[in-house]
Amino acid sequence: MNNWQVRLEIQNFQPDEISVKAVDRYIMVEGKHEERGERLGLISHQFTRRYVLPDGVNPDNITCSLTSNGILTLAAPRHIENVPKKEVKITIHQAKDSNGATVFDVTSPQKERGPSVDRN
Repeated sequence: MNNWQVRLEIQNFQPDEISVKAVDRYIMVEGKHEERGERLGLISHQFTRRYVLPDGVNPDNITCSLTSNGILTLAAPRHIENVPKKEVKITIHQAKDSNGATVFDVTSPQKERGPSVDRN
């Protein structure tokens, strides 16, 4: 087992101006505050960060802390022994180009292929 951890410097935000939530396999961190100035009018500061949770991290086990100098830390144990090993077979397709030369097209079944680009 090892740990997953993210640290953010958010010294301009108070704890009640920060939101942290798990959505599917993501952690969303959002902050927003508004300041009113007599001469400047309204000043608004806002941020959104989204992090993918790696395999082996349970969103229910994430802890969150904010230091007095504005460092937000998200942490959770990562149980790598429970992570299934992934193996993806990659198929090699043999084809001929317009001149009859052999061309190999290597594709992964997990990735979509976009339109081909002719660079001649």
